[in-house]
Amino acid sequence: MYDTRLDLSQIKDLSDYIARRKATSLTQPLETDKFIEDYMKTYSDVLTKLLDLNK
Repeated sequence: MYDTRLDLSQIKDLSDYIARRKATSLTQPLETDKFIEDYMKTYSDVLTKLLDLNK
């Protein structure tokens, strides 16, 4: 059986990718504050979920 767990840098990269995609889809180009807010919330949520799944 192969070990399919991700290392911490892979989890952070995946969280970053997902958060950027979601925040970009929800905001307009000049809404920097909203982008940052959406990005940080999504990044935190995804990172927590991935770390839990990766145990």
